[in-house]
This record gives sequence, structure tokens and C-alpha cells, in this order.
Amino acid sequence: MEPVKQPTQEQRDDPNLRAEIAFYDALTRVKLDGSVYYDVRVGRQVDAFAWFKDRWRGAFEVKGSQHMVKDDNWYLRDTNGNFSKLDTSPPDQALAAAMAVRDIIKDRLGEHKVWINVVLVLPDMPTEDEAISQYAKDHRVGVIWGLENLQAQLLGIISAQPDKDPPDELDILAESAALARKAPPEQWLNRKAMQKEAAASSQSHRLPAQSRGPASNPGVNAAVSPTYSFEIHNHGTLNIYLSDSQLSAFSSDPSGSESAGVEPPAAIIPSSSADAVDDGVETGAPPELEADPFEVRPAGDLPDDYDPFS
Repeated sequence: MEPVKQPTQEQRDDPNLRAEIAFYDALTRVKLDGSVYYDVRVGRQVDAFAWFKDRWRGAFEVKGSQHMVKDDNWYLRDTNGNFSKLDTSPPDQALAAAMAVRDIIKDRLGEHKVWINVVLVLPDMPTEDEAISQYAKDHRVGVIWGLENLQAQLLGIISAQPDKDPPDELDILAESAALARKAPPEQWLNRKAMQKEAAASSQSHRLPAQSRGPASNPGVNAAVSPTYSFEIHNHGTLNIYLSDSQLSAFSSDPSGSESAGVEPPAAIIPSSSADAVDDGVETGAPPELEADPFEVRPAGDLPDDYDPFS
């Protein structure tokens, strides 16, 4: 694991940070591809934040000394061996800090959403405590017991809490820059813009034809006229335009008679000089085609025995 932000010498000399520094040093020695950011401060503090490339993101809350859970309350043993009740449980503290990191990354990277897993680290408790494990499980928090076999413990937590959108190398660079209040790499910004454009294009193609408006046609109000398209053998596409007022009138008087005061719907077949069969020979004029049984005629002008399927 590669360090992004490391402890200062002053922090290393602080005895109150002994457990945090020990965990950070152990994490940087793990043979997994990723990056570690020590002491994230975004309104709340995260002892360590790590990106495991193409796998996972994790916010780590490190607690030294011995802890105990009783009746859903957390207790810390002091130097005299006595247990004192904590106002806030370490898992709840870790969850709040992780959400603060999530929100700051989202805001600084323009609505970039991340899935952050939360891990409680107990370097001075190498043996699993059943009550603590159950509490952490109920709050969807992973637990690392001691620092032995750290890589195996991490892989177990990653497997149990898979990331919905694991970070690649560019994500790691952009998100770590956001935590450091720096600009994300240009390559990441370009990729984000392309993804946004592709998503907008995909959404546009999923819209119904009516919402995108009818094809251009003289004398037709595209804003109010829906388009209906039918494939007529090899003759091309027939577009029929009906305004909202026509639809309403025809629903009350299907005959389309003059007494209804509504003109029959207009049928427009675009003219074309294209060869009906593309054989590479330009005819220069529309080919002579067999009679079209679907010939469009004005409504109300069809013989009684007309059968378009004959």
C-alpha cells in the first residue's frame, strides 16, 4: 500500500497516537495494490482512509487499549484496570466520520458518489470478543483484531462487504486530491465528462418518439402534432400527423364528416428518387412499383367494398 499522507514526526512522538501509528505502519506494509491517507480531517476525523485498487474503500477507526460492550454500552479500561463508560460507541463514531468523508468527496468532485466501508481497528485486542463482534455486525462495521495477519483480515472484510463501485487508479488520485483540497487530475475530469455525456445520450434514446417531436414537415405544427410511423413494404416510411384538436374531434365523431368541422388527417408520403432496390444503378427517377394495396386515400372517400388486404 502506497502512502498518500503520512504521519508527521510530531504525531509519531505523541504517545496518545501509538495505536493509530502502529496500524498505519502495518497497513503500508500490506502487499495489496492501493493507497493510504493518514489522519483525514473533514469536520470529523478519520484515523486512516484506504483505497484498495479495483476492490474497495475503507475508513478506519483505531482504538487502543481494551474495550468492552455490555447492554449495548461501550466501556474503556483505563490504566488502573477500571472500565469507564463511553459517551459514543467507536462504531457509531466511525460511521459518522465515514459519512463526512463521503460527503466531502461528493461535494469537491461534483456529485461524485462513493461507497465507503467502515472498519473498527483494535490493535491491543488480538482475541475476538463476541459482544463487540455482534455489535459491530449489527451496525455493518468490520473489525480488525490485533495487527497479526492484517492482510488476511482485510481480505476477509473486503469479501464480506464488497464495494458497489470499486475505485480504479484515476478514482484514487481524484478522491485523495479531494481530501487534500487539491484539484483532481485532468484525465479524471475528462473521463467524468464523457461518462456524463454518454449517460445523457442514453437517456435521450430511451425517450418515446412523441417526446422527441415529429419529423420535419411543411405545414405541420411539430409542437402539438404527434407522429405515427408505419413500414409499407419497401416503399419507405409513412408519417401521419394528428393535432390534439383533431384527435379530440375524431374521438367524438369517427366519421370525420364535414358536420364535425374537422379536416381528415393529412397523409404525407415523402417523395424520393432513390432506387427501391440498391443494385448500384442510378435510375434518376422513382422506379415503377406494383400497385400499393395500402394506398392512402382521404378519409370518407373509400368505396364500400374496398379491402386493403385483398
